[in-house]
Amino acid sequence: MTRTIPFDPMARRAVARLATSLALLGVPLLTSLGACAMTPLPVAAQPGPPIRGSVEGYVARARLDRGVAGPEARLEAIGARLLLPVAQFTDGAPRWLAERVDVGGFLTSAATDDRNLVSRHVGAQADVRLTGRRLAGRLEPLASLGIGAFRARREGAVDAPLNAVCLTARGDAAAADVRCLSLRRPIDPEPGESFALSPAVGARLALVPGLALRVDARDVIVYQGGPRHNPELGLGLSFSR
Repeated sequence: MTRTIPFDPMARRAVARLATSLALLGVPLLTSLGACAMTPLPVAAQPGPPIRGSVEGYVARARLDRGVAGPEARLEAIGARLLLPVAQFTDGAPRWLAERVDVGGFLTSAATDDRNLVSRHVGAQADVRLTGRRLAGRLEPLASLGIGAFRARREGAVDAPLNAVCLTARGDAAAADVRCLSLRRPIDPEPGESFALSPAVGARLALVPGLALRVDARDVIVYQGGPRHNPELGLGLSFSR
């Protein structure tokens, strides 16, 4: 059995007014929410542009001056460098400087064929592109300068002749057996790091977008009681973004 409850007309009008009020409030609310959804985030909350730069790996062959670590030696080296364009960090720099200069750091490790002599060269580097654009769309001439520390040491002592001593047996000197001994002394180069400048000229040849071949002719000038020149020729790959 169903019982019908009468609905007061006053209550019906009150419900109608409440529904109308909610509808009128809902329109601007939905409009505001849509505007907020379409408004971009503030600049401070957005991630900045990606940092551009290049990572380079290389091999090199160098001739070490005898004043650096004893006898003159030829070294086989491997190394890596990271370079970043100045333009993305300086707003007030001259345009030619910002567009052509890269700065970063490098690390080179070298050893002789028999690994008797090892060396390490680490520091900061600046590259300058010598032309405003690539020659023939592919070749980029470069001038470079590195400032850092150079260290070379020998894994074992190196013997050098000192003098010879001759011994004779007692008795008749004419019939005596004469034996000569060569005395030798070890040479231990002084350990430690020395200040080094490394100017260079080179070129970067674009192979495909983001990949280039780089060659450098460098003079690693090590200051040990004066400038010691150590010519170096390097070849490597440059990966950029």
